[in-house]
Amino acid sequence: MKPRKARRNAPASEAVCPEGLLCALALDPCSVPRNRHFLLYTAASARAAHRRAGALRRLKRLVSDMLQRGAPPIDIDEHEGGLRLRYHDQTLSLHRAVALGPLEASLLRCMLGHNAIGQLSPEQQDRERVRAALRTVDARYGIDPERLVA
Repeated sequence: MKPRKARRNAPASEAVCPEGLLCALALDPCSVPRNRHFLLYTAASARAAHRRAGALRRLKRLVSDMLQRGAPPIDIDEHEGGLRLRYHDQTLSLHRAVALGPLEASLLRCMLGHNAIGQLSPEQQDRERVRAALRTVDARYGIDPERLVA
């Protein structure tokens, strides 16, 4: 039996800023597919951004569903430049607290868009923060910050 070759880290030509990748994958999951850009996802930071983007999309879906149902309010606190969300979903008997960094908080606000209320409503600085992160992603991925962040 042949020994397995060690995985290589993504070469510099495939390296991408994890924050930009997080924003791109959260706003448009098909923008940087793993099949086409396999070497990119061999980097630990890219895999972590992919997981976190999925978690943010699930959080966005849950929060928007709760807001539409008129569920009990979500407690929102400023936390180290970001947000801490605490909520209770009675249909699932779920208590959850989620800490978001500044970029993740801005990203969640932009994802919620017009459905958001109060502290979850996107502001211009949120849009600019997400656009700046998206601009760090290489142009070969076809990501247009202006299209993704309205």
